[in-house]
Amino acid sequence: TNGQNSYLGGVTTFVIPSVVDSTGRATTWNLSRTSSSGSATVYFVVMDVNGSYPTNPRVDNVATGTIGNNDSMNFAPHKYVGFTGDYVIRNNNRQYYNGNNVRVTGSGDIYSYYKRNQWKINFISEGNHVTQREVKTSEPIYYEANISAYGQGNDGNWYYEPTNGKDGYYFAGWYADAAGNDPFDFNTQMPNSDITVYAKWD
Repeated sequence: TNGQNSYLGGVTTFVIPSVVDSTGRATTWNLSRTSSSGSATVYFVVMDVNGSYPTNPRVDNVATGTIGNNDSMNFAPHKYVGFTGDYVIRNNNRQYYNGNNVRVTGSGDIYSYYKRNQWKINFISEGNHVTQREVKTSEPIYYEANISAYGQGNDGNWYYEPTNGKDGYYFAGWYADAAGNDPFDFNTQMPNSDITVYAKWD
């Protein structure tokens, strides 16, 4: 169906080729119309890791077809893993996503913008070696942002070091599991989900 139209009951449906994102997973985007006039090229724009949209957006995928001036289009708000539909612009007219449907007015090319998801790191210090449970949550972090700053710096200091250990125990770092068997490596990127790490006390 790449670049081809299928006709069902008088409604033209454009099936856009799959796009493989940075994680290697492909997602699809479908567009339908009910009118019979107008044409456009559809561009997909994804937010940078710093939280801004590129001034000169890279075209990830282009779809062409006959698209009416006031059509209701079925966009996929989760076209890209780690991103959510933000808004669509056509002829300087901005329409925000409301579920899957966006009514596009005017004429000319269409730009569909996708914002980068944000997640948090939960630092939990609990168990038999602490005086009371202690939890700290980071500020929102963009998907794919480098999170090494939330680990241990070159000066030996941690971004967050719990203070609830019982006398005789010392903080031995953050672990991916509550049992303290798997040290968490902060030299990575933020996934498309929250992260929870657990304090180990020795």
